[in-house]
Amino acid sequence: MAISLCKCCCKSLLYGGRFLSVNYHYPVLPVCLLVIATGLLWPPPVHADKIYKWVDEYGQVHYGARPPAADVPAEQVELSPSQSQNPEPDPGLRDRYERRDRLLQQFAEGREAERKAKAEAEAAEKKRQQECEQARKTLQIYRDSRYLYDETATGEPRILTDSERAIEEDKAAAARDKLCR
Repeated sequence: MAISLCKCCCKSLLYGGRFLSVNYHYPVLPVCLLVIATGLLWPPPVHADKIYKWVDEYGQVHYGARPPAADVPAEQVELSPSQSQNPEPDPGLRDRYERRDRLLQQFAEGREAERKAKAEAEAAEKKRQQECEQARKTLQIYRDSRYLYDETATGEPRILTDSERAIEEDKAAAARDKLCR
């Protein structure tokens, strides 16, 4: 287990295109542990305590850790240790982040509400189109049929008179006109 872990993390220990292993003259595990320990004990990079400030020929102010060319005048800006290593956070930063997060949340809620409203409108339009198509078919059936029937109270069919038929066709045409705008 330890050797396979070591083969994964120490890719620089290649010998002849293959990882060093117990079969070769150099054991892999101690070498990998040495590399890891050296990396942990290595001192962290030191930040520059000296900052230089200069103005170029175009009037642009520059700052850098190294002084500019010898012909450009530069002044050294001294930073206190607290400024160079632990800058103080902006006191209004947290408020700005919270305000930004609230605005983003409001925008997300607004987009979700718009999406829901659009989906509902599309569903209502689809339902209206289906009802329109049904109203057209009903009117066409009324016009093409030789007789229109109505049920009596006892459930028996009764043929509509011409005036009753005209009323039913007018109702179907009105429903079509209402649904098929």
